[in-house]
Amino acid sequence: MSPDEQEMLGCVYFYPPKHPNNGASQYEPEDIDVSVNLWTTESAYQAGVYDKLYRFTEEWLKEWPFKSPCITNLLKPE
Repeated sequence: MSPDEQEMLGCVYFYPPKHPNNGASQYEPEDIDVSVNLWTTESAYQAGVYDKLYRFTEEWLKEWPFKSPCITNLLKPE
């Protein structure tokens, strides 16, 4: 959400491995315990939010009890 909570900037999804609703499940390696993908709106992407959200999600996952999480996005931060 935007700081004023008026605009959705993106979202992070957590799925069990190979979940049918995860459109990125084909990119999952074997032996993961959670599949994570994220997106931002085009305007948020242009403002650099995607890279920040990706890096935040990488760090945030370390606080969860997952042993082998995987961010399945093909686009990695620059």
